[in-house]
Amino acid sequence: MSDASVIQLLADRFTSGIAHPGEDGKPALLNLPRFNAIPDEMAEQFAQHAHLPHADMPRLLAEAVVHTLKTEGHYAIISQAELDELRAKAEGAPEATRIIEVYESAAARQPTFTLRVEPHTDRVVVPLSALREALKA
Repeated sequence: MSDASVIQLLADRFTSGIAHPGEDGKPALLNLPRFNAIPDEMAEQFAQHAHLPHADMPRLLAEAVVHTLKTEGHYAIISQAELDELRAKAEGAPEATRIIEVYESAAARQPTFTLRVEPHTDRVVVPLSALREALKA
């Protein structure tokens, strides 16, 4: 899901009301303050004075929420379909330890050292002796 589609979804909900999950599985609709309480001309002047890209307040709020989640919360926004695909790929990860040979150049005949990658993780184990040898070269 792109940022634009998330922003549009939020902006639409900020305008029409957004559902809070509520308690005991009973969602409650939150009716936010009306964003069109000031005339369009005044909103345009405010946006221009504040150096905002436009005067669409629900969209500005949605853009600010997405920006905050990504920059301060360090969250990535992906669709459920993308997440399901990533999870399926992760489930198909190799069951065994993988050995990766690292060469100093494409022409090298012998690996400079090897890396052991543990199954189902990004954990790489480098033997200290191989690392010392590589650093000597």
